[in-house]
Amino acid sequence: MIFIKGIWLQNCAGAKVANNSVFNSTENEDLNFRGLDIETSADCFLNCNTINKIGVGINIFDNCGTTKLRSNTPE
Repeated sequence: MIFIKGIWLQNCAGAKVANNSVFNSTENEDLNFRGLDIETSADCFLNCNTINKIGVGINIFDNCGTTKLRSNTPE
């Protein structure tokens, strides 16, 4: 199975992802499309992102301790 990602962080401790618009431009709302995909990235800040027409808006996997989400909006 292939997962398409909008913004993918892997092993990115302390990353800041803010003020992005991630959207699926096709008519198909593919359940495999991931807007923000965070893997093994502790202490990240995901702030004020807009996620539109995406199967999995935000996916957080593995060790992402103390990663913070604030004002992320699905549309």
